[in-house]
Amino acid sequence: MKTGEQDCEKVWVNGNVTRPSEAMISVSAPGLTSGLGCFETMCVEKCRFFRFSKHYDRLICGARKVTMTPPLVDDLRLAILELIEINGYQSSSCRVRVSCYLDWDVTTTVITTSAMPVREVTSSTVLSPYRVNEYSALAGVKSSSYAMNLIALREAELLDADEALMLNTKGVLCEGATSNLFLVKDGEVLTPHLESGCLPGVAREAVIELCKELDIPCFECALSLADLHDCDGAFLTSSLRRIHPISSLDGKPVRIAGTVAKLQSAYAAKVYGSE
Repeated sequence: MKTGEQDCEKVWVNGNVTRPSEAMISVSAPGLTSGLGCFETMCVEKCRFFRFSKHYDRLICGARKVTMTPPLVDDLRLAILELIEINGYQSSSCRVRVSCYLDWDVTTTVITTSAMPVREVTSSTVLSPYRVNEYSALAGVKSSSYAMNLIALREAELLDADEALMLNTKGVLCEGATSNLFLVKDGEVLTPHLESGCLPGVAREAVIELCKELDIPCFECALSLADLHDCDGAFLTSSLRRIHPISSLDGKPVRIAGTVAKLQSAYAAKVYGSE
């Protein structure tokens, strides 16, 4: 994309709305040089949020890890709505990213908006050779130190897949490079527990709650690669994907269980309800 095209949409930086090419951060800021920061990505449709408070709570938890102070929750919400209006997304869906970077003793907060990506109705996946470190100080944090995830995703895309699935250092299933993972087996919904090192996804939590409401047995547990190969169906979740059935793993078809469609329908009805 050309610089002029990038500058068509404004960004919000510490209370100032500006062009991306004019936004500034110190070249020696730890958030830039060492990746000391965290971020949240959410879908906003016609200025309506889904579980904004959950995204904010996770942002706060991540910020504490790197001694940052994000804007207050109401200030952040208003800033996002302001930017949505400036960039003309009031009557459509958009992807919003809130990034907080450590700039020595100051927190730099950046908000960007963009059009929602077009996705296929299912996801093809590959198993990544890279492992999530469940003992890392950043385990469970949506950290700006995101290179491994993006490398795994890029390599998956080179293999004509949409997502990379990752094990942790113990060799148990953890998550997707940009998503959480669920399996369906014998009418039960299973997902890696947080001790695996997976991200505590906002959509993940919503699905667990939905299972309870729909009387679908749901368990957070340790899952092996064998469980994935032997399941009746599998799906990914994220704020942008919502619920995305997995259609294949390493080129081999994965069945799509009827439970997935039931959850998709219930999730769609819930997305823009109360927080």
